[in-house]
Amino acid sequence: MRSRDAIPPYDPDAEALARLRNARARTAAARARAGLDSAAPPPSLSLSEGQRSRSPVSVSRGEQAARARRDEYRAALGSARVERRMVARRMEARAQGDDPGQISGYAALFDTPTQIGGDKWGFEEVIAKGAFNDVLGDDVRCLFNHDRNLVLGRTASKTLSLRVDATGLHYEVQLPPTAQARDLAALVQRGDVSESSFAFRVAEDAWEHDEDGDRTKRTILKVAALLDVSPVTHPAYAGTTVAAS
Repeated sequence: MRSRDAIPPYDPDAEALARLRNARARTAAARARAGLDSAAPPPSLSLSEGQRSRSPVSVSRGEQAARARRDEYRAALGSARVERRMVARRMEARAQGDDPGQISGYAALFDTPTQIGGDKWGFEEVIAKGAFNDVLGDDVRCLFNHDRNLVLGRTASKTLSLRVDATGLHYEVQLPPTAQARDLAALVQRGDVSESSFAFRVAEDAWEHDEDGDRTKRTILKVAALLDVSPVTHPAYAGTTVAAS
């Protein structure tokens, strides 16, 4: 029984060379018919580095996992892409007489890992130093629990001041003479409200995945918009502070 010849593997470089040779042969035949025979023989054909087919760039399992986690998280955020982070670190409150006084604390901490999300798109997150450098001049509000109906201060009216130091993003708000502000100052002084938060949009971040395990890390490199800072009752970052004075 006659054995079948083995089918040679597909070689894209060989196919490209064949197309080039056929094109050159057709050109030479046309020149000969037109009496334009070249004195010099045509140069040998070979593929340059730019012409040679390239294999797809290899992507590691860790990179694939990090990209998948990133895409899942962005899908969960929706089109608005507004994020909120909260930090558990005591605030300070100062008051004099009927004046509700000031509240100050850290809304965000640099280089402090926190776990975001659950099984579907959970990851560890840190905020890099310098992430807020481009947004300190934004018109930022200070709200209570991110509630737009409970405004405590605003940078545009100079009742809210922001700064960054080696620790993180610090804020200080001059409380308005309202019943809600006095109540909040009392809650901060008693320790019932002791954490801070901020709402933001990200301009640049980096995602990594542990090749040996199943841990994804996100580093926030640059914030695109700082929407508000807020004393809050339930933080996510174990470390941010607020204080009334």
